[in-house]
This record gives sequence, C-alpha cells and structure tokens, in this order.
Amino acid sequence: KNRTMFALVATLILTYVNAQDKVPLGLYYESCCPYSQAYIVNSLAPAWNTKGFQEIADVLLVPWGHEYFNKSKETGQYSYTCQHGPNECIGQRVESCASMYVKPSTFIDFIIELETEMKKAMCQNSTQCCDPTSMAQQIAEKLDMPWHEIEDCANTPEIADQAEMMMYTNTMALDPMLASVPWITLQGNHTDTIQSSCEASTLECVCSVYQGNSPACKRNTQ
Repeated sequence: KNRTMFALVATLILTYVNAQDKVPLGLYYESCCPYSQAYIVNSLAPAWNTKGFQEIADVLLVPWGHEYFNKSKETGQYSYTCQHGPNECIGQRVESCASMYVKPSTFIDFIIELETEMKKAMCQNSTQCCDPTSMAQQIAEKLDMPWHEIEDCANTPEIADQAEMMMYTNTMALDPMLASVPWITLQGNHTDTIQSSCEASTLECVCSVYQGNSPACKRNTQ
C-alpha cells in the first residue's frame, strides 16, 4: 500500500513538474454546438496533431457550456438541461464519463475524433443534435478505451453525476464567466484577443506565449 502511494505521489510530482513548462489551454464547449465543433475540427485538431505540440500545451476540455442541472429536494436526483436538447446532454454525459477513465491525451484524442464525426454527420444544433453514443463507442474501441466502464458510468447516475459536476465546477470557476461557446482560455485568462487568435490558430496562439523551443513553433519564429 505504501509503495503504491509513493508511486502515485511520484507520478503527481512528475506531472506537476512537466506541466510547469507547458502552456495551459482551456476549451469550454457544448457537444452539439456547431461553433464548438468547428473550433475543435479546424483549429484544435491541427494543433494537437502537430509534432511537438502535445509537449508544450496542457489542454483542458470541459463539456458543459450553458448546460444546467436541477437537484430534486424529494429524491436528491439530478436532472440536466442542455442548450441543444436532450441528446446533447447524453453526449456531454458520455464525454464527461470518458474523462474519468483515460489519461488526458487519450481523452483529447477521443473528443477530437468524436466531435469530428458529429460534425461530418451534421449532428449539431437543436434540430439535428443526435445521440452520439454509437459513434462514441466505435471511437473508444478504436482508441482502446474501456468502453464498458464509460458506458456503465453514463448509465449510473451516482457515477455520472460526479463526472458532470466536475465539468460544472470547472465552468463555474471561470473569471470572467462563460458567456458563449466555445470559450477559450490561455494561461488561465480569457480576453477577446485570446478568443479570436486561438480560434484562428490554436497552434500560433499557444506558440505566441510559449517560452521554450519546440518543433511545433519553428514555423512561427522563422
């Protein structure tokens, strides 16, 4: 037990030290929002897949946006309402659960692939937002993610509520508060300039504040 605890502490310290050199980038989004999907597909994905980028960026993805919840006084059960309808809530629940069972880099791969497929299928807006569970399963299995655990989480309120409340807490902690989606933070800050520059190019946005040398940023410094 002590050995396991020591290994965990060592891993946390190593993660903390490594993260110090990385640029924190936060994306607060909604799964069926066409603007969120467009940002993920057209700006985040190309950056994420650029050689060296994953070593310089500490990316946080938070599927919540304008979702809100109600906790029943009688039963204590949570109910959720999403901007683009109940299927968006299903998608964001699956995504929130996935974040609990895989390492951050795999979660980002998963979200990029899932939102790309949803965009291709026009699974967006209130009128066409689909239940993305089958897409999520295919992608999770392709990435060797523990789909049965993710699915069990999504179907078990006691577990899924914890996953969703983490996303809610992260979103509510924003300063300034989230006003639209996608909502992008760079080094913990959000401004109109950060939003527009990161939307245009996540790679250039991160490289503009990165202090070290990286092959991901070479073309930006030449």
